[in-house]
Amino acid sequence: MTVKPTMKRERGMTLIEILIVTIIVAILAAVALPSYWNSVQKSRRSEAKSALTQVSTMQQQFRTEQNSFTTDLTVLGFPNAGWNDTENDYYEFSVAAATAGCPIASCFVLEVRPKAGGPQEDDPWSYRLSSTGLKQRSDGGAWVNDWEK
Repeated sequence: MTVKPTMKRERGMTLIEILIVTIIVAILAAVALPSYWNSVQKSRRSEAKSALTQVSTMQQQFRTEQNSFTTDLTVLGFPNAGWNDTENDYYEFSVAAATAGCPIASCFVLEVRPKAGGPQEDDPWSYRLSSTGLKQRSDGGAWVNDWEK
């Protein structure tokens, strides 16, 4: 009696199957990653708006005590008179220069922009907040009266 050898099939994936899975994963990543980074960038904008609100409150308190606003942020406790970094270094903020229509004694305009060299430097949006409560945003062009982006 002769016994025939049985062929045992190896379990595993072929090269073609691995390539197909790799291509599918690459396509999904190409679609999902830009959307993910856009969401991360949008969520970081809340830090910029929060910084403006915080500095605005500090300016209002300073005016109550000194009867004037200030362009020197060191008197409010910040390290620099001009541009200062937000908490996580995504943005930097400052008091915009006083104008005839907005003298520093009775008016201020705060501005925040993405910090050069930081993780938000590709974010096109800058924001402003005035002592009158006017909220503006700009993508490098004209200032628009809202903070929706």
